[in-house]
Amino acid sequence: MVLKYNLMKNQIIIISFLCFCSILNSCTKDETKALNYVKSDVLPEMQIENYLITYKARNINDEFWNDVNLYLEEISYPIDNHRNGVNLPRDYCHYIEDYGFSVDYWTFGSRYGYDDSQKFLQHICDGVCKNIVRVTNDITTDYSLYKSDSLSDFEWSNILIRECVIIGQLYLRKWMEKNGITINEENWKKYQYGWRSKSDEEQNAFIESLFEHLISKARDAVKDKSYKLIDCQGVKKGENEYEVIYLLEPQLKIVFDVTKVGDTFSCDNINIEGSI
Repeated sequence: MVLKYNLMKNQIIIISFLCFCSILNSCTKDETKALNYVKSDVLPEMQIENYLITYKARNINDEFWNDVNLYLEEISYPIDNHRNGVNLPRDYCHYIEDYGFSVDYWTFGSRYGYDDSQKFLQHICDGVCKNIVRVTNDITTDYSLYKSDSLSDFEWSNILIRECVIIGQLYLRKWMEKNGITINEENWKKYQYGWRSKSDEEQNAFIESLFEHLISKARDAVKDKSYKLIDCQGVKKGENEYEVIYLLEPQLKIVFDVTKVGDTFSCDNINIEGSI
């Protein structure tokens, strides 16, 4: 009787162990499948560098425009009795030596279709951002095609301000007279802002130059670090939920949130942990 009981007990243990092994093996297989899915369909190793450039370019673009707006707030100061404009220091404006003061200012808040400095700045920003989105949405983009320039973000900020400020009437009149330009309403309106005086082709070239500055800056930042994939693994986080981790050197981690539905895997989110 004791022998029979022990045999039954051993059978139960063996069956339980086999079931546990089966479950463990199933989990391991799914973790491996999740990892293989990411490696083949989401981010193959050969595309990691491009993905990091894409990520860096979007961040650099956001940071640049935030910094431009903060910069404008820092250097501008109110104009007496002027609700829709601010003065800028001499370094950012046209200057008349005879009078000893800056004559340009930054305009904003115009309505009924009138132009102002802020609208021109937004137009340039929209053009650059559109190019950033277009290029970074394609994981196969060849970033080597974009040329670096020698300008800093600070220098580009100043160039933008000079393009968008409204040129003071005293300076504009003197400039038009000096260059033999007839002073009439049409010409006055055309040359009042540097940005408005540019042709469509010149405006597009300016936007393209600023876009290339930002995209090449992101590319160079990533390539300078020469990231390499040193390890990758899949981890079960919950029922049908997995986390795939890419470990890169130097000190960067890419984490993929993966969900299994039936026999199909999908990537719900990608996070980069570390500074590029």
